[in-house]
Amino acid sequence: MAIRLSHGIIDYSQVRRLPIEPQVKNVVRFAKRSLRHELADRLFMAIVSGELQPGERLGEVRLARQLGVGQSTLREALQELEYRGLLTKKENRGTFVTSLTVELVEEIYAVRLELEPLAAALASSEMSGERILILHGLLKRMRNSGAAHKVNDFINYDEEFHRAIWRFSGNSALQRALNLICPPLFAFYLIHSRFTIQLESDLQLDADEHLKLIEALATRNPEQARTVFRNTLEDFRRRHIRHVRSLPSQPVAKNSLEDQSTTHAGADTQI
Repeated sequence: MAIRLSHGIIDYSQVRRLPIEPQVKNVVRFAKRSLRHELADRLFMAIVSGELQPGERLGEVRLARQLGVGQSTLREALQELEYRGLLTKKENRGTFVTSLTVELVEEIYAVRLELEPLAAALASSEMSGERILILHGLLKRMRNSGAAHKVNDFINYDEEFHRAIWRFSGNSALQRALNLICPPLFAFYLIHSRFTIQLESDLQLDADEHLKLIEALATRNPEQARTVFRNTLEDFRRRHIRHVRSLPSQPVAKNSLEDQSTTHAGADTQI
């Protein structure tokens, strides 16, 4: 079955389990015409379907051989997924499927709670009717996705909503910082949505909170926008921590063990 993409968002209903290391029997190889985006999409599906588990270590040489692509193409695809927060690169250890802990969530929110309200204040001071319409359009897509219980679509539109606000701040340094630290938070819900979001009401509640953010921005009052965003993000933080704690225990991925990293260090170059 062909994988259909709509505006860059995976149709989760069409995800097929993609066998990834350590054992692959019938690996689908990519034609030369395929670019890193297709490869990134396939790896994305392997992650959100659970074929690649949180904490699992990805070996560049072995994975490139199994997928029939060059290492440079694979490296670009991995970098794209790292940017989206789905992969985490650890110095001298390699690249792993993102696995959030309560401690890491707290660290990320400690920074986000300072930076995103600032972005909201800056965006509010320059907010236009056109930008408000853009945010309402994204919120409508979130609501429609929630009503259809298309969780992955909902999360992607949610992330796009926040990235738009960071962009509207007009501060490129602030935008880069938020783009760097926040993606793992959204990636967490893509990876664990089957455990953390069970009811349509959960999604609609989240959408209602985003409406309050738009209303705060529309006032063009920077301090009011800053306050509303900080209070709402604090609610997000508490909910996120609760969801991390509620996850069922996961088996340790074979390739994520440090002793295997040492074993393969000489035979298989990792990134």
